[in-house]
Amino acid sequence: MLDTIFSFFNTLTTFIVGFVFITLTSFGVIDNPTPSLEHTSQGDVETVPLIELEDSSIENTYPEERKENVPAVIPNTALSPTKEKPATSPSELPSQEVVSAPEDHIPTEADLNRETRSALVNIFCTTKEGNVLSSITGSGVLIDPRGIILTNTHIAQFFLLEDYKHEGYISCLIRTGAPAKPAFKAEPIYISLPWIEKNAYTLVEESPKGTGEDDFALLRITEPVGSGTTLPNAFAYITPDMNEDMLTTGTPVLLAAYPAGFLDGTIVQKNLWPASAVSIIKEIFTFATDTIDLLSTGGSVVAQKGSSGGGVVSMITGKLIGIVVTSSEEDSTGDRDLRAITLSHVNRSMSGDIGMDMNAFLAGDPTERQKDFQETRADTIRQILFSVLNR
Repeated sequence: MLDTIFSFFNTLTTFIVGFVFITLTSFGVIDNPTPSLEHTSQGDVETVPLIELEDSSIENTYPEERKENVPAVIPNTALSPTKEKPATSPSELPSQEVVSAPEDHIPTEADLNRETRSALVNIFCTTKEGNVLSSITGSGVLIDPRGIILTNTHIAQFFLLEDYKHEGYISCLIRTGAPAKPAFKAEPIYISLPWIEKNAYTLVEESPKGTGEDDFALLRITEPVGSGTTLPNAFAYITPDMNEDMLTTGTPVLLAAYPAGFLDGTIVQKNLWPASAVSIIKEIFTFATDTIDLLSTGGSVVAQKGSSGGGVVSMITGKLIGIVVTSSEEDSTGDRDLRAITLSHVNRSMSGDIGMDMNAFLAGDPTERQKDFQETRADTIRQILFSVLNR
Protein backbone atom coordinates (compact mmCIF):
# COMPACT_ATOMS: atom_id res chain seq x y z
CA MET A 1 0.00 0.00 0.00
CA LEU A 2 2.80 2.43 0.94
CA ASP A 3 4.60 1.52 -2.30
CA THR A 4 1.47 2.41 -4.28
CA ILE A 5 1.07 5.76 -2.50
CA PHE A 6 4.76 6.59 -2.97
CA SER A 7 4.57 5.71 -6.68
CA PHE A 8 1.52 7.94 -7.11
CA PHE A 9 3.16 10.95 -5.46
CA ASN A 10 6.41 10.37 -7.38
CA THR A 11 4.50 10.43 -10.68
CA LEU A 12 2.56 13.52 -9.62
CA THR A 13 5.77 15.34 -8.62
CA THR A 14 7.45 14.51 -11.95
CA PHE A 15 4.42 15.83 -13.86
CA ILE A 16 4.34 19.10 -11.90
CA VAL A 17 8.11 19.73 -12.30
CA GLY A 18 7.92 19.00 -16.03
CA PHE A 19 4.92 21.30 -16.47
CA VAL A 20 6.62 24.16 -14.59
CA PHE A 21 9.84 23.77 -16.62
CA ILE A 22 7.97 23.78 -19.95
CA THR A 23 5.94 26.82 -18.88
CA LEU A 24 9.02 28.77 -17.79
CA THR A 25 10.89 27.84 -20.96
CA SER A 26 7.96 28.90 -23.16
CA PHE A 27 7.89 32.33 -21.57
CA GLY A 28 11.64 32.83 -21.76
CA VAL A 29 12.24 32.52 -18.00
CA ILE A 30 14.49 29.53 -18.64
CA ASP A 31 16.74 29.89 -21.70
CA ASN A 32 17.91 26.90 -23.67
CA PRO A 33 21.69 27.43 -24.14
CA THR A 34 21.75 25.50 -27.42
CA PRO A 35 19.59 26.99 -30.20
CA SER A 36 17.19 24.42 -31.56
CA LEU A 37 16.82 23.54 -35.22
CA GLU A 38 13.74 22.67 -37.19
CA HIS A 39 14.13 19.97 -39.82
CA THR A 40 11.82 20.63 -42.75
CA SER A 41 9.79 18.24 -44.81
CA GLN A 42 10.37 17.88 -48.52
CA GLY A 43 6.84 18.28 -49.87
CA ASP A 44 5.94 20.34 -52.91
CA VAL A 45 4.68 23.88 -52.25
CA GLU A 46 3.23 26.80 -54.15
CA THR A 47 5.51 29.83 -54.44
CA VAL A 48 4.91 33.54 -53.78
CA PRO A 49 7.25 36.14 -52.16
CA LEU A 50 7.51 37.60 -48.67
CA ILE A 51 7.21 41.18 -47.41
CA GLU A 52 9.16 42.81 -44.60
CA LEU A 53 6.77 45.71 -43.96
CA GLU A 54 5.06 44.73 -40.73
CA ASP A 55 2.37 47.42 -40.94
CA SER A 56 1.80 47.16 -44.67
CA SER A 57 -0.58 45.18 -46.85
CA ILE A 58 1.77 45.09 -49.86
CA GLU A 59 1.42 41.90 -51.85
CA ASN A 60 3.93 40.13 -54.06
CA THR A 61 4.17 36.98 -56.11
CA TYR A 62 6.96 34.73 -57.14
CA PRO A 63 7.97 34.88 -60.80
CA GLU A 64 6.44 32.37 -63.12
CA GLU A 65 8.72 29.45 -63.93
CA ARG A 66 9.66 29.07 -67.58
CA LYS A 67 7.99 25.75 -68.36
CA GLU A 68 5.56 24.55 -71.01
CA ASN A 69 2.56 24.88 -68.72
CA VAL A 70 3.20 28.01 -66.68
CA PRO A 71 0.99 28.27 -63.58
CA ALA A 72 -0.97 31.44 -62.98
CA VAL A 73 0.68 34.01 -60.74
CA ILE A 74 -0.75 33.72 -57.25
CA PRO A 75 -1.23 37.09 -55.52
CA ASN A 76 0.15 37.05 -51.99
CA THR A 77 2.10 39.09 -49.49
CA ALA A 78 5.73 39.63 -50.50
CA LEU A 79 8.76 41.81 -51.14
CA SER A 80 11.57 42.23 -53.66
CA PRO A 81 9.07 43.12 -56.38
CA THR A 82 8.97 44.21 -60.00
CA LYS A 83 5.91 45.98 -61.33
CA GLU A 84 4.98 43.65 -64.16
CA LYS A 85 5.81 40.12 -65.16
CA PRO A 86 9.59 40.27 -65.61
CA ALA A 87 11.08 39.72 -69.03
CA THR A 88 13.68 37.44 -67.49
CA SER A 89 11.70 35.18 -65.15
CA PRO A 90 13.96 32.63 -63.50
CA SER A 91 14.07 29.36 -65.44
CA GLU A 92 14.49 26.03 -63.72
CA LEU A 93 17.86 24.38 -64.28
CA PRO A 94 18.31 20.59 -64.52
CA SER A 95 19.09 18.67 -61.34
CA GLN A 96 22.73 17.92 -60.61
CA GLU A 97 24.55 15.39 -58.46
CA VAL A 98 25.34 16.54 -54.93
CA VAL A 99 29.05 17.29 -54.54
CA SER A 100 30.68 16.19 -51.28
CA ALA A 101 33.36 18.07 -49.37
CA PRO A 102 36.25 16.38 -47.55
CA GLU A 103 35.06 14.96 -44.23
CA ASP A 104 37.38 17.16 -42.17
CA HIS A 105 35.68 20.24 -43.68
CA ILE A 106 32.14 19.19 -42.75
CA PRO A 107 30.93 21.17 -39.70
CA THR A 108 28.62 19.59 -37.17
CA GLU A 109 25.02 20.72 -37.21
CA ALA A 110 25.19 22.20 -33.71
CA ASP A 111 28.42 24.10 -34.40
CA LEU A 112 27.14 25.46 -37.69
CA ASN A 113 23.90 26.60 -36.09
CA ARG A 114 25.78 28.37 -33.31
CA GLU A 115 28.25 30.04 -35.70
CA THR A 116 25.50 31.16 -38.08
CA ARG A 117 23.40 32.66 -35.31
CA SER A 118 26.41 34.55 -33.96
CA ALA A 119 26.75 36.23 -37.38
CA LEU A 120 23.03 36.90 -37.76
CA VAL A 121 21.57 40.39 -37.22
CA ASN A 122 18.14 41.97 -37.12
CA ILE A 123 17.71 45.28 -38.98
CA PHE A 124 14.98 47.32 -37.33
CA CYS A 125 13.84 50.64 -38.81
CA THR A 126 11.15 52.74 -37.12
CA THR A 127 9.43 55.85 -38.40
CA LYS A 128 8.00 58.73 -36.40
CA GLU A 129 5.14 59.14 -38.88
CA GLY A 130 3.34 56.16 -40.36
CA ASN A 131 1.25 57.96 -42.97
CA VAL A 132 3.79 57.48 -45.79
CA LEU A 133 6.18 54.75 -44.65
CA SER A 134 5.82 52.00 -42.08
CA SER A 135 8.37 50.56 -39.69
CA ILE A 136 10.19 47.50 -41.00
CA THR A 137 12.10 44.54 -39.62
CA GLY A 138 14.47 42.41 -41.65
CA SER A 139 17.53 40.22 -41.33
CA GLY A 140 21.16 40.31 -42.37
CA VAL A 141 24.38 38.29 -42.11
CA LEU A 142 27.84 39.48 -41.12
CA ILE A 143 30.25 38.35 -43.86
CA ASP A 144 33.45 40.12 -42.77
CA PRO A 145 35.22 40.50 -39.39
CA ARG A 146 35.27 44.28 -39.92
CA GLY A 147 31.50 44.45 -39.48
CA ILE A 148 30.15 44.17 -43.05
CA ILE A 149 26.52 43.01 -43.25
CA LEU A 150 24.95 41.45 -46.34
CA THR A 151 21.21 42.09 -46.59
CA ASN A 152 18.58 43.10 -49.17
CA THR A 153 18.37 46.44 -50.98
CA HIS A 154 14.66 46.59 -50.13
CA ILE A 155 15.79 46.78 -46.48
CA ALA A 156 18.97 48.86 -46.84
CA GLN A 157 17.17 51.60 -48.82
CA PHE A 158 15.55 52.77 -45.57
CA PHE A 159 18.95 53.92 -44.32
CA LEU A 160 18.82 56.59 -47.05
CA LEU A 161 15.40 57.80 -45.92
CA GLU A 162 16.38 58.72 -42.36
CA ASP A 163 15.95 62.43 -43.05
CA TYR A 164 13.18 62.19 -45.65
CA LYS A 165 10.70 64.69 -44.15
CA HIS A 166 12.86 65.97 -41.33
CA GLU A 167 15.97 64.94 -39.45
CA GLY A 168 15.45 61.61 -37.74
CA TYR A 169 12.29 60.78 -39.72
CA ILE A 170 13.41 57.13 -39.79
CA SER A 171 15.79 55.47 -37.36
CA CYS A 172 17.53 52.20 -38.31
CA LEU A 173 19.46 50.07 -35.84
CA ILE A 174 21.32 46.77 -35.98
CA ARG A 175 20.08 44.40 -33.29
CA THR A 176 21.68 41.16 -32.18
CA GLY A 177 21.07 38.35 -29.72
CA ALA A 178 18.10 36.37 -28.47
CA PRO A 179 15.90 38.25 -28.08
CA ALA A 180 17.16 40.98 -30.42
CA LYS A 181 18.57 44.00 -28.61
CA PRO A 182 19.89 47.28 -30.08
CA ALA A 183 23.63 46.86 -30.56
CA PHE A 184 25.04 48.95 -33.40
CA LYS A 185 24.51 51.74 -35.89
CA ALA A 186 25.37 51.16 -39.53
CA GLU A 187 25.66 52.93 -42.87
CA PRO A 188 25.29 51.55 -46.42
CA ILE A 189 28.45 50.99 -48.44
CA TYR A 190 26.67 49.39 -51.40
CA ILE A 191 23.04 49.48 -52.53
CA SER A 192 22.01 47.96 -55.86
CA LEU A 193 21.13 50.75 -58.26
CA PRO A 194 19.71 48.27 -60.82
CA TRP A 195 17.22 47.05 -58.20
CA ILE A 196 16.31 50.62 -57.17
CA GLU A 197 15.77 51.70 -60.78
CA LYS A 198 13.36 48.81 -61.36
CA ASN A 199 11.67 48.65 -57.98
CA ALA A 200 11.70 52.03 -56.21
CA TYR A 201 7.97 52.34 -56.79
CA THR A 202 7.41 49.45 -54.35
CA LEU A 203 7.78 51.90 -51.46
CA VAL A 204 4.19 52.95 -52.18
CA GLU A 205 2.88 50.15 -54.43
CA GLU A 206 0.00 48.12 -53.05
CA SER A 207 0.56 44.93 -55.06
CA PRO A 208 4.16 44.69 -56.30
CA LYS A 209 5.55 41.58 -57.97
CA GLY A 210 9.10 40.42 -58.52
CA THR A 211 11.89 37.91 -58.61
CA GLY A 212 14.50 39.05 -56.07
CA GLU A 213 17.00 39.71 -58.86
CA ASP A 214 19.71 42.24 -57.79
CA ASP A 215 18.07 42.55 -54.35
CA PHE A 216 21.14 42.76 -52.14
CA ALA A 217 23.11 45.44 -50.29
CA LEU A 218 26.05 45.87 -47.94
CA LEU A 219 26.04 47.78 -44.64
CA ARG A 220 29.01 48.73 -42.49
CA ILE A 221 28.70 48.79 -38.70
CA THR A 222 30.01 52.20 -37.63
CA GLU A 223 29.48 52.52 -33.88
CA PRO A 224 27.90 50.83 -30.88
CA VAL A 225 24.57 51.84 -29.40
CA GLY A 226 24.82 53.37 -25.94
CA SER A 227 27.63 55.04 -24.07
CA GLY A 228 30.50 53.18 -22.49
CA THR A 229 30.67 50.47 -25.14
CA THR A 230 33.09 49.93 -27.99
CA LEU A 231 33.11 47.95 -31.21
CA PRO A 232 34.74 44.49 -31.01
CA ASN A 233 38.16 44.05 -32.55
CA ALA A 234 36.59 41.49 -34.88
CA PHE A 235 32.97 40.50 -35.52
CA ALA A 236 31.74 36.94 -35.80
CA TYR A 237 30.99 36.26 -39.46
CA ILE A 238 30.17 33.60 -42.05
CA THR A 239 32.47 33.37 -45.07
CA PRO A 240 30.60 34.07 -48.33
CA ASP A 241 30.99 31.47 -51.08
CA MET A 242 30.55 32.67 -54.65
CA ASN A 243 31.37 29.28 -56.16
CA GLU A 244 28.51 27.51 -57.97
CA ASP A 245 30.11 24.05 -58.09
CA MET A 246 28.36 22.83 -54.95
CA LEU A 247 24.98 24.50 -55.60
CA THR A 248 23.08 21.34 -56.46
CA THR A 249 19.60 20.05 -55.67
CA GLY A 250 19.61 17.90 -52.57
CA THR A 251 22.41 19.84 -50.88
CA PRO A 252 21.64 20.22 -47.15
CA VAL A 253 21.44 23.83 -45.96
CA LEU A 254 20.93 25.74 -42.73
CA LEU A 255 18.44 28.63 -42.86
CA ALA A 256 18.66 31.42 -40.26
CA ALA A 257 16.81 34.71 -39.80
CA TYR A 258 14.66 36.81 -37.47
CA PRO A 259 11.15 35.85 -38.63
CA ALA A 260 8.31 38.06 -37.39
CA GLY A 261 5.28 37.00 -39.41
CA PHE A 262 3.11 36.00 -36.46
CA LEU A 263 4.16 38.79 -34.11
CA ASP A 264 2.65 42.20 -33.43
CA GLY A 265 4.70 45.40 -33.35
CA THR A 266 5.26 45.37 -29.60
CA ILE A 267 6.65 41.84 -29.57
CA VAL A 268 8.86 42.57 -32.60
CA GLN A 269 10.31 45.53 -30.73
CA LYS A 270 10.80 43.84 -27.36
CA ASN A 271 10.89 40.08 -27.81
CA LEU A 272 12.03 39.09 -31.31
CA TRP A 273 14.01 35.85 -31.41
CA PRO A 274 16.13 34.30 -34.17
CA ALA A 275 15.10 31.02 -35.76
CA SER A 276 16.96 28.43 -37.78
CA ALA A 277 16.00 25.31 -39.71
CA VAL A 278 17.66 22.53 -41.66
CA SER A 279 16.44 21.95 -45.22
CA ILE A 280 17.79 21.12 -48.67
CA ILE A 281 18.13 22.90 -52.00
CA LYS A 282 14.98 21.65 -53.71
CA GLU A 283 15.18 23.57 -56.99
CA ILE A 284 17.62 25.93 -58.67
CA PHE A 285 16.73 28.76 -61.07
CA THR A 286 18.48 31.17 -63.39
CA PHE A 287 17.77 34.80 -64.35
CA ALA A 288 19.80 34.29 -67.55
CA THR A 289 20.49 31.01 -69.34
CA ASP A 290 22.77 28.73 -67.33
CA THR A 291 23.84 30.65 -64.22
CA ILE A 292 22.57 29.59 -60.80
CA ASP A 293 20.81 32.65 -59.39
CA LEU A 294 17.94 31.51 -57.18
CA LEU A 295 17.48 28.62 -54.74
CA SER A 296 14.23 27.06 -53.51
CA THR A 297 14.47 25.59 -50.00
CA GLY A 298 10.86 24.64 -49.21
CA GLY A 299 8.86 25.31 -46.08
CA SER A 300 10.21 25.96 -42.58
CA VAL A 301 9.78 28.18 -39.54
CA VAL A 302 12.04 30.72 -41.32
CA ALA A 303 9.47 31.22 -44.09
CA GLN A 304 7.90 34.30 -42.54
CA LYS A 305 7.83 38.08 -42.75
CA GLY A 306 11.07 39.55 -41.39
CA SER A 307 13.30 36.79 -42.78
CA SER A 308 14.43 38.65 -45.91
CA GLY A 309 18.20 39.12 -45.76
CA GLY A 310 18.60 35.99 -43.64
CA GLY A 311 21.27 33.44 -44.42
CA VAL A 312 21.35 30.18 -46.36
CA VAL A 313 24.46 28.28 -45.28
CA SER A 314 25.79 25.10 -46.89
CA MET A 315 25.97 22.27 -44.37
CA ILE A 316 28.71 20.74 -46.51
CA THR A 317 31.12 23.69 -46.52
CA GLY A 318 29.84 25.82 -43.65
CA LYS A 319 29.84 28.87 -45.93
CA LEU A 320 27.13 31.37 -46.87
CA ILE A 321 25.69 30.51 -50.28
CA GLY A 322 22.55 32.68 -50.40
CA ILE A 323 20.37 35.31 -48.75
CA VAL A 324 16.61 35.07 -48.38
CA VAL A 325 14.53 37.23 -50.73
CA THR A 326 11.05 35.69 -50.93
CA SER A 327 8.66 33.18 -49.41
CA SER A 328 5.13 32.01 -50.07
CA GLU A 329 2.41 32.71 -47.51
CA GLU A 330 0.36 29.60 -46.89
CA ASP A 331 -1.16 29.42 -43.42
CA SER A 332 1.42 26.89 -42.23
CA THR A 333 5.12 27.74 -42.54
CA GLY A 334 5.76 24.10 -43.39
CA ASP A 335 3.63 24.46 -46.52
CA ARG A 336 5.51 27.53 -47.78
CA ASP A 337 8.53 27.82 -50.06
CA LEU A 338 11.50 29.99 -49.08
CA ARG A 339 13.73 31.29 -51.87
CA ALA A 340 17.15 32.92 -51.81
CA ILE A 341 19.42 34.58 -54.32
CA THR A 342 22.84 32.95 -54.53
CA LEU A 343 26.12 34.60 -53.61
CA SER A 344 27.27 33.84 -57.15
CA HIS A 345 24.35 35.98 -58.40
CA VAL A 346 25.37 38.73 -55.98
CA ASN A 347 28.91 38.55 -57.33
CA ARG A 348 27.83 38.79 -60.98
CA SER A 349 25.31 41.54 -60.32
CA MET A 350 27.77 43.69 -58.39
CA SER A 351 30.41 43.25 -61.08
CA GLY A 352 27.94 44.34 -63.74
CA ASP A 353 26.82 47.31 -61.67
CA ILE A 354 30.13 48.83 -60.50
CA GLY A 355 32.76 46.87 -62.46
CA MET A 356 33.98 45.14 -59.29
CA ASP A 357 32.91 41.80 -57.84
CA MET A 358 32.28 41.29 -54.14
CA ASN A 359 35.70 39.78 -53.40
CA ALA A 360 37.41 42.84 -54.87
CA PHE A 361 34.97 45.14 -53.09
CA LEU A 362 35.58 43.54 -49.70
CA ALA A 363 39.34 43.68 -50.26
CA GLY A 364 39.16 47.48 -49.96
CA ASP A 365 38.94 49.65 -46.85
CA PRO A 366 35.30 49.68 -45.61
CA THR A 367 35.63 53.31 -44.52
CA GLU A 368 36.69 54.31 -48.02
CA ARG A 369 33.93 52.19 -49.56
CA GLN A 370 31.38 54.03 -47.40
CA LYS A 371 32.85 57.40 -48.40
CA ASP A 372 32.78 56.48 -52.10
CA PHE A 373 29.17 55.34 -51.84
CA GLN A 374 28.09 58.60 -50.20
CA GLU A 375 29.92 60.67 -52.81
CA THR A 376 29.00 58.78 -55.96
CA ARG A 377 25.72 56.89 -55.43
CA ALA A 378 23.78 57.76 -52.28
CA ASP A 379 22.28 61.01 -53.58
CA THR A 380 21.21 59.40 -56.86
CA ILE A 381 19.37 56.61 -55.06
CA ARG A 382 17.93 59.02 -52.50
CA GLN A 383 16.52 61.25 -55.25
CA ILE A 384 14.88 58.26 -56.93
CA LEU A 385 13.26 57.20 -53.65
CA PHE A 386 12.18 60.74 -52.76
CA SER A 387 10.59 61.18 -56.20
CA VAL A 388 8.48 58.09 -55.60
CA LEU A 389 7.43 59.19 -52.12
CA ASN A 390 6.59 62.74 -53.25
CA ARG A 391 4.25 61.75 -56.09
